[in-house]
Amino acid sequence: MFAAIRISARRSLQLRNRITLKNFAAPVFQNIPSQRFLSVEAAKKENESLTNNSEKHEFQAETRMLLDIVAKSLYSEKEVFVRELISNASDALEKFRYAMLSGNNTLEESDRALEIHINTDKPGRILSIQDTGIGMTKEDLISNLGVIARSGSKQFLEELKNKGKLEDNNIIGQFGVGFYSAFMVADKVEVYSRSSGNQGFKWSSDGSGTYEIQPSEDVKLGTKIVLHLKMECREFSDEDTIKSVIQKYSNFVGSPIILNGTKANIVEPLWLQNPKDIPLEKHHEFYRYISGSYDVPFEVKTSLAAL
Repeated sequence: MFAAIRISARRSLQLRNRITLKNFAAPVFQNIPSQRFLSVEAAKKENESLTNNSEKHEFQAETRMLLDIVAKSLYSEKEVFVRELISNASDALEKFRYAMLSGNNTLEESDRALEIHINTDKPGRILSIQDTGIGMTKEDLISNLGVIARSGSKQFLEELKNKGKLEDNNIIGQFGVGFYSAFMVADKVEVYSRSSGNQGFKWSSDGSGTYEIQPSEDVKLGTKIVLHLKMECREFSDEDTIKSVIQKYSNFVGSPIILNGTKANIVEPLWLQNPKDIPLEKHHEFYRYISGSYDVPFEVKTSLAAL
């Protein structure tokens, strides 16, 4: 029986609704050795080509306000953006899995590997996060990235107005607007995405109030986010820095995370191990993953009898 973790009442309300039992199923990739992936598709440089049919749009007023707040935020741990973007990528993979389980046999490349690829370019100050999940259409890009239509997102703004500052590192993830955390560290964000049976598109913005969308050729199924990092945030283009963040907050994501060709989230399900063999830090990692928190659990119990 896996170790049971008692989460403090103070943090229990922060559990994300999206966490379900399927996230804790033993990953099928757990026995893959930590080695360089030899897949040409995973290793080769992306070469999306753009057309000249670019459209410029203005962000919704609430979105502009949100971007301004996030871009100027004084988070003590800016690394939160990595967790949020990986979480979004994982959600896209889960949506694709659900579509397949629902009997949708018309999806392109339905047998493709479901993975998250992260690449760093230190000289260029670039970080990219790519998933092979469900992907987005042009309309999805506009509705998901250009406007705040969800009530939870508007509640996020109300929370900021009431508090007057971003004092909680978990607040972005709680209200489902984690994508915008990218603008804490990037002065330009590009999103390439394509869903099954549709044309690929590029969405781009510097966070100043407008964004552009244009058709893009040779876009792989799924979504790729490219962050052009600010000079003061250049450490996030370093492989070791990103690896540390992955292992700290995203080690229990239910799909392989491949960093510069090497699998970074080496996970052995805690519930399949002897509790006595599990280091305390592993319990803490698991707690941080399911709660979206940055602290440690109030108490750890290693047997049901101790509860």
